[in-house]
Amino acid sequence: MHLLNNIIDISRIEANTFNLDKQNCDLVSVMNDLKAEYEPVATQKGVQLFFQNDTLEPFSTDVEALKHILSNLLDNAVKYTISGFVKVIQKLENEQVVIMIKDTGIGIDKSYQSEIFEPFRSQSAGYSKNTHHGAGLGLPLVKQMIGLMGGSIDLESEKASGTTVTINIPHAKPIRETSASQS
Repeated sequence: MHLLNNIIDISRIEANTFNLDKQNCDLVSVMNDLKAEYEPVATQKGVQLFFQNDTLEPFSTDVEALKHILSNLLDNAVKYTISGFVKVIQKLENEQVVIMIKDTGIGIDKSYQSEIFEPFRSQSAGYSKNTHHGAGLGLPLVKQMIGLMGGSIDLESEKASGTTVTINIPHAKPIRETSASQS
């Protein structure tokens, strides 16, 4: 289902039919939901999952797109970390929401990093397809969605030493709630 959703979303972005639905976002709540989803998988693998949730004021963004982005990044981090940890850090810096996902996983070879955001590219050099596999859609989709949101993504990795993915999205003012009783 995860793969199918990625294919649909990439197709919608490429067809220019993907629309952002901005609403108020409580990032701590989003992170708590993600922790509840990924902690059992990480624990089963013996991987520690840490969330450093600095309290941020609510901000306006497409919450579902943000959840999809973070879910893709966490899914990769947990999937490709055999032992050690996955750490998620969030902070506000220069009117940007900065979210870093750092892992002690298999890492990405330097020679492959220039291709990592291209659809259907999956690093296989030196790895067994039975152990580490993916369709190669998660990171390209993440990059495209973040771009639509006015943000950016940065990846630092070394094969066999882990990966740190940092995303920046604008910390837009919350949407004011309007009610029918106000004139």
